[in-house]
Amino acid sequence: IAEGDIGSVVHVQSDFGFMCNDPDSSRMFSKPLGGGGLLDIGCYTIDAATCAFGGQTPASVMASGRLGDTGVDVYGNLIVDYSGGGSASLLYSLCAQTEEATTIWGTHGSIKLHSPAHCPSMLTVQRRVSAQRTGTAETETLEFPLPPVQDGCSYNYPNQQGLSYQIQAV
Repeated sequence: IAEGDIGSVVHVQSDFGFMCNDPDSSRMFSKPLGGGGLLDIGCYTIDAATCAFGGQTPASVMASGRLGDTGVDVYGNLIVDYSGGGSASLLYSLCAQTEEATTIWGTHGSIKLHSPAHCPSMLTVQRRVSAQRTGTAETETLEFPLPPVQDGCSYNYPNQQGLSYQIQAV
């Protein structure tokens, strides 16, 4: 994005959803413990849009969703418009398995963070070569190997060991 490979960012679409079968008494559904979809997984979709738009403050946000039996949000949709131009469509759900991908569209191409988008190991950059509506595009897929899982360790979520890069950076 910073190098301008896809031009100016115009739109971001991001989703993160899984079927959460935890009991109502779990942290996931506990209001006092900060449960709910937005705080647990929706934040990743918001972060993707925030990064793509360079930290711009949204001009407007429209949201819809549903509260579950315990009073926490179980899914939501957000449409975010940015004052500098552009928008984001964001979805999170504790009620359905989604692709969990993020696509960033620009004036000259796109970037797709492949699943699981909150800790991806692959992205695809598509650069428009021709200005024609049906013009050709150059596609490049980049893979980022995950660190090996140490003996005796296990992880709860796909690609979770990739988060160790963040730990090392701090």
